[in-house]
Amino acid sequence: MSSSVGALGDDRARADAAEQELRAFTYIVSHDLAATFRQVAGFSRLLLGELGEHGSARLQSHVAHIEAATGKCQLMMEQMLALSRVQQNPLDARTVDATSIARLAALGLSAEITDAQADVSIEPLGEIHGDPALLGQALHALLDNAIKFRVAGVAPRVVIQSVPGADASRLRIIDNGPGVAPASRERAFGMFQRLRADGAYPGVGAGLAICRRIARRHGGDARFVDTDQGACVELVLPNPPASR
Repeated sequence: MSSSVGALGDDRARADAAEQELRAFTYIVSHDLAATFRQVAGFSRLLLGELGEHGSARLQSHVAHIEAATGKCQLMMEQMLALSRVQQNPLDARTVDATSIARLAALGLSAEITDAQADVSIEPLGEIHGDPALLGQALHALLDNAIKFRVAGVAPRVVIQSVPGADASRLRIIDNGPGVAPASRERAFGMFQRLRADGAYPGVGAGLAICRRIARRHGGDARFVDTDQGACVELVLPNPPASR
């Protein structure tokens, strides 16, 4: 028995070491690549500026495409860094006011909400147990998605509500957008997964993956739940043992 327990401990130690190494590698690579893409984007802008009226329309178009492509790659690297930070930074879990966190997330998207003429309603959410910075990041991403993925000609309407439970709190972000087909819901949580044609919506398809990682770091999960229209994403956050 003792040898089996020891073997399991060794396997777990090796798995933990491999995971730490992978996280460090991801952070270093994405950080260095992001810096490189910033340089390419910067020099592309300089080249485009120097061309001015002297460059042909075709040449200017080529440079503009380089700048757009490097900008997209830079954004992807930044999202990889964000995912790496979620996985590596210590978890500062405590009892927090979820309503205040949601309001701060909405405040950070004031310009987007105004531009989209969105109606954002935040119901009383009560207290939850978690890392306020990470939970704010998750709600910011989910609210941003709810505003961004909308039906043409229809102003976004978003409701953030809480579904309390004995073992876990559930925060739901409900919108009136096009929704996600049940068969595609799990795939939507993959990193850089885009369910619609490239260019139909801004972004690189990382928000849901980061939200799920944040939820799972808390011992919970992120998932789609059925709703009458649009989409509803639910963050499940376990309550601390003392409150169960």
